[in-house]
Amino acid sequence: MHNEFTAIIEQDGEWFIAFCPEIPGANGQGKTSEDARNSLAEAIALILEDRREDAPGFHIARPRPPMAAVLRTFDDSLHDLIDRQVGGVDDGV
Repeated sequence: MHNEFTAIIEQDGEWFIAFCPEIPGANGQGKTSEDARNSLAEAIALILEDRREDAPGFHIARPRPPMAAVLRTFDDSLHDLIDRQVGGVDDGV
């Protein structure tokens, strides 16, 4: 199973720190941003492994699509519904 999560990486002095907003408690650090990202990836893997062991059947929710994509899908579906109900009115779009 492949999951994608957000990594926020910030520099703090000589160190880089990383955290994942989707997984509370997941953070990492390193002398480079790549080290911090790798450290974060290890933390996420450990947290997910622990959660899976504690809660059989637990699944990480997939990230939601950006709101623009949701609205575009809704708008397309609404146009399709109107076309079926009205008989294909051309609204010039």
